[in-house]
Amino acid sequence: MTESGVEQHKAECLARWQALEAEARQRWAQYRRKRITRQTLEGWLKQQSEMDERTLRAIFNAMRG
Repeated sequence: MTESGVEQHKAECLARWQALEAEARQRWAQYRRKRITRQTLEGWLKQQSEMDERTLRAIFNAMRG
């Protein structure tokens, strides 16, 4: 992979993660406002890759405070 290809890949990964994190924060807010159930939130988490799910759970735990 060329240097520009590596940089493009990094940018794509960052954009994907930022979009996923924004969606996670939105879903957490919906859950806290009781607009979605815990079961719905858990179902969405299970649809993510194992690594993403672990990271998202850590974010949720931090927001739970």
